[in-house]
Order: sequence, then structure tokens, then C-alpha cells
Amino acid sequence: MTRLSDIPVRVDLGATPTTDARGISAAGLAILYEIETLLEQYQAFGQNGSIDLRWLSLLPGDLDRLHEMLGTGEVSAQVDALGISTARETAIQCVWWVEHYGPDGESHGQWIEITEVPSLLRSDRASIAYGLETLRDRISSFSGERQ
Repeated sequence: MTRLSDIPVRVDLGATPTTDARGISAAGLAILYEIETLLEQYQAFGQNGSIDLRWLSLLPGDLDRLHEMLGTGEVSAQVDALGISTARETAIQCVWWVEHYGPDGESHGQWIEITEVPSLLRSDRASIAYGLETLRDRISSFSGERQ
């Protein structure tokens, strides 16, 4: 009879994620397919979409490879409000790379947004009244100075 200690044991912690010949992992490739699906939905129904990159299991270099594959578009914007936030259009129209940083410069997240204008750059509808009031005050002030 064989003793338990004589039985060979091999520990397999699961498959190790690898990259394909293009240098992107299966998770990175899945993000590209998700972008494709969201872009199709946006084209067909006008439905915005986003992918929160913070919670995805990506290999080192995947984000760099995604940046490379999506390319750089013509528009970028930076907002400085409680930290720096950026929205950069990719070379794929209506696909934006959005990043938020806290006041300490620490990353608070990265998203890919599928939309004409990223939410970071849209004015809040509630701020229209404030903007209108500010404009009227300035017109009044300017008109008063000229009289």
C-alpha cells in the first residue's frame, strides 16, 4: 500500500495571464471589444457608455498598450477642481480617456467614455441659473459704468 506522502503533489494556482503576439492580454483585448460594443450602442441609440479601469485585472503594460492602440485625437482638456482631471480624445471618434487626480496628485481613477463630450466637460444643468445671474450682474455693472 502506498503512503499518502508518496503521492506526488503539484500545486496549480490557475493559469498565468499572458499577452498575445500583439502584446496585449486577454483582459486588454476584452476592453477593446467592450469599447466596440459601446460605440455600436452609441451609434444606434445615442446611449453613452463608460468603462471604469480601476477595477479591472490588467497586466502591467496593458494600459500603455490600450493608449497606443486607441491613439491620440485632436482634443484634450484639463479641469482644475479639487485636483487635476483630464479628458483626452482618442484617435477613435467619440472615445475619450478620462483621468482624475486628487489634490495630492494621487490617481483617483481612469475611465474610457464613449460619448461626444465627456461628462467632465459638461456643465451641470443646475448651474445655468447661476451663470445667467452672473451674466446679468456683469451686464448691469457694465451698463452702469457707461452711463
